[in-house]
Amino acid sequence: MDGVTLVNSDWLDDCPVYWEKLDFLHELFDTNRRFREGCLATSRSVLQNYANRDDINQYASLTAVEYFLSELPLLIFGADILETNHSVFVYHNFSEFLSELFRDKLFGLVDDRHGHAIVQPKIP
Repeated sequence: MDGVTLVNSDWLDDCPVYWEKLDFLHELFDTNRRFREGCLATSRSVLQNYANRDDINQYASLTAVEYFLSELPLLIFGADILETNHSVFVYHNFSEFLSELFRDKLFGLVDDRHGHAIVQPKIP
């Protein structure tokens, strides 16, 4: 595994760049209404896929958004955190808010070193 970095929660615990970016995003969440609404909408959509819709209340949304915020630094600042030239976020779908962050450079968070790809199974 020469040249490979395995990123897990222990690795992130010791990564000052991750914590710096996470703190920055928490501050943005607390101070920017549009960013906050985008994060909450993304979190609610994930909850709706996995939970009883009647159970999605403000507490559930605020809990879920903490998970989203903890992953977001890796998605939009991956190259910085991993100390590499480029990073690509690969997932099976993309929320409208994440699309705006990447496509429209919303809030100026994502630069050209960071990309994304949507991967879906090939259906015969």
